[in-house]
Amino acid sequence: MRPVIARIYDREEKMESPDFDLTNPDCFVQGDPHVLFRELRRQEPLSQIVNRHGQKYWAVVKYRDAIAVYRDPQTFSSEAPISISDNLAFSEGRGKMLILTDSPRHLKLRKLFKWSFTPLAVMRWEATMRQLARRIFAEAAAMGDCDFVPDVAGKLPITVVCQMLGVPEADRPRIERLGNLSVGGHDPEIQQAPADATAETLEANAVRVQNQAHQELAEYFGAMIARRRAQPKDDLLSMIANEKIDGAVMSEEEALYNCVLVLDAGLDTTRNALSGGVYALLNNRNELERLVANPELVPSAVEEIVRWTSPSFHNIRRVTRTTSLRGMELSEGDLVAVWLGSANRDEEIFDEPDRFDVSRDPNEHLGFGHAQHFCLGANLARLELRVALRELLPYLKNIELTGRIERLRHCSVPGIKHMPVRFSREGAESTRIDMPAASIISKRASR
Repeated sequence: MRPVIARIYDREEKMESPDFDLTNPDCFVQGDPHVLFRELRRQEPLSQIVNRHGQKYWAVVKYRDAIAVYRDPQTFSSEAPISISDNLAFSEGRGKMLILTDSPRHLKLRKLFKWSFTPLAVMRWEATMRQLARRIFAEAAAMGDCDFVPDVAGKLPITVVCQMLGVPEADRPRIERLGNLSVGGHDPEIQQAPADATAETLEANAVRVQNQAHQELAEYFGAMIARRRAQPKDDLLSMIANEKIDGAVMSEEEALYNCVLVLDAGLDTTRNALSGGVYALLNNRNELERLVANPELVPSAVEEIVRWTSPSFHNIRRVTRTTSLRGMELSEGDLVAVWLGSANRDEEIFDEPDRFDVSRDPNEHLGFGHAQHFCLGANLARLELRVALRELLPYLKNIELTGRIERLRHCSVPGIKHMPVRFSREGAESTRIDMPAASIISKRASR
């Protein structure tokens, strides 16, 4: 088997597409991975890719293969690098951070967290989310021209996750900045790197930037954990600080890693899905108009947005014992990259997968993972997206793109970081229709 993905031929456009290296974050800024994924699903559904350091990854691009990996955590361990764009500061949390921990510890941690993220538990945040969303969109409309990602899509999730953790309002801008650095340290803008920075320079700087961000977050949350252990409050941080597993509270290191996980996951997923979803709607005007005319489509539109954007684009697993997948032998120690962005466009599962359809049904996407590692925050993310999208409906017809989008330089979370738009309030009040709370949580929320 050839271990390197070379040039491919796009049969639809009758042209040779640029090389797309799934281990190179620059490609996600400049190109479209879905062209490559379509070819891989047809020609090489299980292949190996190699980064510049010679590290090999099995690339899983088919839906059923992804399911097989997720359903066998004994063979495919989560105690692996967090992504191909390895974040060393995160990966040192293997065996401590929920998403980088195997059972039995994983299930015990999951049990501790799950009661904060049930459908009933997250509903307590609906009124707060709705009030925030209305204010955010009104402010954007008043500005007229704005950058949808920082000015709109990022504001709701950072406010909600900080309130859940108990972060004081005055500290939130700093915590958001550190969260962006901890995830997006490979991006030259976030690094504030010089224009002539090379890929090697960016990689070296990413280690420094991410380590520094994690150190500052550790100092901040460490002090808060100490205060919550002395004086608990009604917030998620108090739960992390004081709830016991096997009769003992989490170590400070384990508690800190999971605080950072909650922060980063709570910020990135909703921000990337909402910005990517609005971008898809603005480029599919028929679907936008269907949604505006039929607000009852909001729940299915949210599921389609998550499928379409795949906010977490891939996960890594480490093989613990010799096994086979799609007839290929995988050896102990091999790394497996499960490309959710590809699985969610698998032609064997989804009709016309490259068509954005706000009423798609069924839509059993893997945008929130699967099995033991199904995203604990999925109910919260869905509620945020439903509230945000519903409150955005009165404005949608009056939003237009005014420039090119820019994506984050990252292989795992290549979300949109800049999306210039013109945001008008015209017609907003006349089209507002309040939805009952029960319609915000759909039957999928209990998955």
